[in-house]
Amino acid sequence: MNTISSTLTRTSERPPDVVYPALIHCDAVRVFRPVGALPGVAAVQLHNDRWGHLGDTRTITLTDGSTAREALTAVAAPDSFTYTVSAYTSVLRLLVSRGESTFTCSPTSSGGTLITWTYAYTPRSVLVRPLVWLVRVLLWERYMTAAFDRALSDIS
Repeated sequence: MNTISSTLTRTSERPPDVVYPALIHCDAVRVFRPVGALPGVAAVQLHNDRWGHLGDTRTITLTDGSTAREALTAVAAPDSFTYTVSAYTSVLRLLVSRGESTFTCSPTSSGGTLITWTYAYTPRSVLVRPLVWLVRVLLWERYMTAAFDRALSDIS
């Protein structure tokens, strides 16, 4: 099934070797706050006492009490990292089988960083695809924008 994705870009005056670690190790509780009907991150439990290496996993607990599992599936410091989100316990489990989040840090000619964040949901079926698209348009892009701006405020 094709994914439904959103992509945001921002520029930082800081170089990729500063931006990348700040993004991969961001304080998820501070960065991912509730926006509208979407819950924020309330807690993060690391499964192997670390986050930042290929294969690392963690469980996030959201402010509505639901959880999801995150796993780093690609790590290419200081250029990019990707993690998947699965095992949703919220209503989202009825709509999507997984999410995939990729951050890319590209150097700019001025010594800064162009940061691209793409988040893609995989709908469970063609029947729920229109609903997933609607959630993306009405809620998810506002959530992403707010989280991205908070994450970058720690770097600038």
